[in-house]
Amino acid sequence: CEIVIKFGHNDGEVGLLETPYYAYSRVFKNMVETLSGGRMGVQVFPANQLGDLPSMLEQTVKGTLQVTAGQNTGLLASYFPKIQILDIPYAFPDLDTAITMLNGEFGEALNEELVEAAGVRILSYLPTAMRNFASNTKEIKSPADLKGMKVRVMEIPLHQKMVESLGGIPSVVSFAELYSALQTGVVDAQEQAPYTMVMNNLQEVTKYYTLSQHLLNSNACTINEEFFQSLSEEDQQIVLKAARAAQRAMLGITTANEPEVYDKMAAAGVQVYVPTEEELASFREIARQSGVDYMTSIGVEESYIQDFFDEIDATYAALTAVG
Repeated sequence: CEIVIKFGHNDGEVGLLETPYYAYSRVFKNMVETLSGGRMGVQVFPANQLGDLPSMLEQTVKGTLQVTAGQNTGLLASYFPKIQILDIPYAFPDLDTAITMLNGEFGEALNEELVEAAGVRILSYLPTAMRNFASNTKEIKSPADLKGMKVRVMEIPLHQKMVESLGGIPSVVSFAELYSALQTGVVDAQEQAPYTMVMNNLQEVTKYYTLSQHLLNSNACTINEEFFQSLSEEDQQIVLKAARAAQRAMLGITTANEPEVYDKMAAAGVQVYVPTEEELASFREIARQSGVDYMTSIGVEESYIQDFFDEIDATYAALTAVG
């Protein structure tokens, strides 16, 4: 190979359905190598072989690693805080709206700002699911139920503010340690996308799962910008085409896998609760405002946030228009 792309991610290589980033990397590798006639090769390093997600992102920023997948917006925010706008609670009504918008002009403009700020480019936005509350102590039907509960969150300030606003006590625990934290009562609750619940067998240590759909599970695959610009225009197009195909594959797999995920939860005795529209509204009213307040506190203009909401409304309206 004339050009070697090192690609790191955090998933194992169990199977295409069980480990979606394995599916992404496999499609990406195959297309890059095929379309380039073997001039470009992709070396995949799964299962955190090159370090955890923050470490792999840092390596990609520095250019010692060319591509990394599975990076969430919270990690990217340490280089580009504005990207946390995608984490405002209840911003997106559904996954289709998020995917359409991030694949369009809004996502492109945000990506160019990330390139300027961090020296990495998003190859694929990977909004894989909506996140939901899960608990071991009681069913969560309203913000009042969260009061005083120790809720595991990722190390994302906006997520922590959301839990605080709803009356919970945010507790940062790594995903790898979450199973034992739930088992031993270090935390009472968590918030998780459906497919990530079973990735770490969290259904075994969870009693209740509420479809609160409060946050977009917002991930990305990123490439070092200096490396990307070193490629010929033809090779850049090959990489982008491979990333689009890998995105379709991964998002399709997480969608196709969802019924099996709920089957596994049911088999483990997890009670799944679907909130009423009134109950969802009680979460939305508080949580969404906490996200807006946080974004303005870090210097994002209110007019930009309003434009973001307007774009979401317009995208949703276009997608749901009949006839």
